[in-house]
Amino acid sequence: MNSKLVTATRMKALLGVNIVMYTFIGFFIQDLSIHAKDILAGEESNPRQLFHASERLGASNFNQLS
Repeated sequence: MNSKLVTATRMKALLGVNIVMYTFIGFFIQDLSIHAKDILAGEESNPRQLFHASERLGASNFNQLS
């Protein structure tokens, strides 16, 4: 009985680690694909463009955009 509980706890922990890991990997791939689309379109983003975009969006602080 005790070994089943330990095994179940380990499986839950591994599932949690996998969910977090794949979430971060998904966000990383999504970010890369956005940048790749910009680069292929010849619109490689630079800080000046991001700053103007933040002004258009009404972000009071440049760091709020990123």
